Order: sequence, then structure tokens, then C-alpha cells
Amino acid sequence: MRRSWPDADSCDDRAASVMTSSQRRFDVIRPARLLIGVIGAILVFLSVGATTAQIDSRMPEGPNRALVARKCLSCHDASNFVGTAGRSRAAWDVKIDDMILYGMNITPEERALVLDYLATYLPP
Repeated sequence: MRRSWPDADSCDDRAASVMTSSQRRFDVIRPARLLIGVIGAILVFLSVGATTAQIDSRMPEGPNRALVARKCLSCHDASNFVGTAGRSRAAWDVKIDDMILYGMNITPEERALVLDYLATYLPP
């Protein structure tokens, strides 16, 4: 009995159909990835921290109010510090150190400005 081997043309056709199937999967995955990326970008845009227009009205007016809002209100509601009795300068200083340990990104210059605002406008 003679065994017949597939000829080269039929192998090429099968390889082409496999590539076409893979290409079809890629064509479906690409728009899905794009959609996921667009949705992710929208969510990031919507979750951006407080801007000047979004500053809670309970925050007292004063210099560096926007900086304090940007640094503090991105994680906390204004009631966390406005609704309390306030703190002394030393207590605010310790609280800022705590927030830095929790991951707050702040330069030494910004830290001094935030401390001045909190100690001046949210005293005990």
C-alpha cells in the first residue's frame, strides 16, 4: 500500500488558513485593547484630584488654599480636617509627617506652605 503525502501546495494552504485565523483573532483583540485603553483614560481623567474649581467651600480662604486642596483633598474629604476642632502647628506638623509615611508626595517647600495654611486657618 502506497502512502500519499500531502503535496507542498496543500501544506501552504493549511498554513495560510492558520495565519488567517490568527490574524482574525488579532483583528478582534486590537479594538478590544483600544476600547479598554480609552475607558481607562476616561476613568483617570474623571478621577483627577481637586482643582481650583472643585475646592470644597468649607475650606477657609487664604494663601495656598489650592495647594492644600490638591495635596489633602485628593485622598480626604474636607470634613476630615474642617469639621474637627483643628490642631496646633506642632500637631499639624506631625499629621503631615504621617501623611508622608502613607505616601503623600510633597516637596519641602510645599510642605512648609501647607503647614502654614493649616496652622493659620485651621487652628485648635
